[in-house]
Amino acid sequence: MPNSLRISRRNGDYWVSFCYEDALDSEALQTQSQHLEYLKGSSQEELEQMVIGIDRGITRPVQAGNEVFDLTEEQKKKKKGKEKYLKKCQKRLSKQKKGSKRREKTKRKIARSHEKISNIRKDFCHKTSRAIVSQDNVKVIILESLKTKNMTAKPKAKQDPKSKKWLRNNSSRKTALNKAILDKGWHQLEVFLKYKSHRAGKAFFKVSAYHTSQECADCSHTHPNNRKTQALFFCESCGHTDNADHNAAKVIKKRAIKLIMDSGTELSSQGILLDKGCGAADKTRGAHANLASSKETSKKKELVA
Repeated sequence: MPNSLRISRRNGDYWVSFCYEDALDSEALQTQSQHLEYLKGSSQEELEQMVIGIDRGITRPVQAGNEVFDLTEEQKKKKKGKEKYLKKCQKRLSKQKKGSKRREKTKRKIARSHEKISNIRKDFCHKTSRAIVSQDNVKVIILESLKTKNMTAKPKAKQDPKSKKWLRNNSSRKTALNKAILDKGWHQLEVFLKYKSHRAGKAFFKVSAYHTSQECADCSHTHPNNRKTQALFFCESCGHTDNADHNAAKVIKKRAIKLIMDSGTELSSQGILLDKGCGAADKTRGAHANLASSKETSKKKELVA
C-alpha cells in the first residue's frame, strides 16, 4: 500500500501522486483509461491470451479463469475454532452483569476473536490477489460489478394485509446468505486486486453483473432455467454443461473482450466498462434474456439453505 503522498504542479494545475514503500512512484504507472486506449488496438486473439475473468461466489470464493481459490484446510480449521469460541463467549456475555469486570473481560475476548477471524479472511484475500496479479500471462483483470452493501442489506419486514401481523419474510435465511457473502471478503479482494494490478502495471476493469450466472459462455443464451442448481450450469439451448462459477468467469471475460474491442466503450469513475454507442445493452449484457414466469434464480440471489 502507498505510504506517502506528493503534490506537484504542472501547467498551473496541481497533481497528487503517491509513493510505495519500495519508492515506486505512481506517476510512472499507467492509468486505467490509458490501459483501455492501448488495449483497443489489440486483436481478439491477443485479448484472449491476456484477459482473465474472475467470478466471486459462496461455494467457490474465487473462480479466476480455470483456477479456484479457497481457504486452506488449516485456515478453515482455525476459523471454525474461533467461531465456536466466539459463540461460547457471546453466550457467557448474555448472562453476565452489565458493568462488571468479568463482562468487560469477555467483551475483550470477543473483540480479539473477531479480529483473528478478520485476519484469516484478509490473509486469504492478500494471497489470492497476489497469486492472480503475479501470473505473467495475465495483463487484464476483470471483475463483475457487485454492490456488496446492497446485496447484504437486511430484508424489510412485510405486513399481512388481512391479519395486520408482521411476517418474518425469510429473515433467517437472508441472514445466513448475508453472512456467507460477507465471510468471503468480496469487497476486500476487489480492493487488493485493484491496487496490486495498478502497481504491477496491469489493467483492472469491471463489467456489468447482469445475468452473468444465467448466460451461456458458448452460445450466449440467457435464461433462469440454465441455473436449476447452485453448482451446475446446463444450457437449455445448446446443451453446454459446466460448473456455474466457471461458466460465469468465462462470461465475464467474454463481455470484457467484446467491450474493449468496441471503439465506443468508455470507463466509468468506478472502473466499469460502459458502451455508449449503438446497441449498448446487447454488448454489455450479452444476449437478450428470455424472461421466465418465475423470478430470477441468480446465484447471487439464491438463499442459503
